[in-house]
Amino acid sequence: MPSQKAHTWLELPPSSKVDQAFQDAVNSSMRQIALQLDSISTGTGTQTNAGGGTNVTTSTSTGGQYSIQVDGYLAIQSNAAPPLVVDTTQTPIDATAYVNEPPAGGPVVCQIFQGATLYATLTIPAGATQSNTVTGLAQLTQGSRVTLNITEVPGSASVAPGRDLTVVMRL
Repeated sequence: MPSQKAHTWLELPPSSKVDQAFQDAVNSSMRQIALQLDSISTGTGTQTNAGGGTNVTTSTSTGGQYSIQVDGYLAIQSNAAPPLVVDTTQTPIDATAYVNEPPAGGPVVCQIFQGATLYATLTIPAGATQSNTVTGLAQLTQGSRVTLNITEVPGSASVAPGRDLTVVMRL
């Protein structure tokens, strides 16, 4: 009998008759589907940006985390991802930002807002893949909207601005 969590069983079985790269790609897609199926019961959601990139806003109300993702190369922008709507009042332990490709020639600076109020500022230094970790955060109130602004990226066209940003607030 399969587990309650789809990702524990939604995968192609190993086969010597199927190209390994194809099987890995299918399994990766199936894991993404499983995560979305799991999100129905855990409060996690994925939204696709009309510009083609995927912005993922996930939440887990039983301990886990809130996270906001911005796929692709970074640019200065307000509301860089769809807003996260807080499901229950709680206070995060900390907040940290990560990138898969570090910025070159300058930092990436992100601001998290709860409603219109600045909640936290995270800075990923040039050459790094992780920001400072902010602790002592204020309470997030049920129903409030959490948004992400990217306020600074390296300014030269010849340097990488950073890529694939994830902001995580651990609960």
